[in-house]
Amino acid sequence: MSPIKESLLEAVRGLSDEEAKRALVYVQSLHEGSALARLRARLAGHPAITLPAVDEIAFRDVEPIEGKGILASELLVRERR
Repeated sequence: MSPIKESLLEAVRGLSDEEAKRALVYVQSLHEGSALARLRARLAGHPAITLPAVDEIAFRDVEPIEGKGILASELLVRERR
């Protein structure tokens, strides 16, 4: 094992459970990020797919609307009874 990984392992051993949980989530996000980069690279070569720039916002913010009448979830519950 490389000295960097050994040092990381020793640092992790000294963490509390909560700190270790946060560290694990961070490490998993690093791994997922590289998987996403590999997927983007694979899709970029496909002629039928156009990918937006990495820093481009895919969705715009929207304000939710407030409907009138009975909520759909309440209506479904009433119909099931």
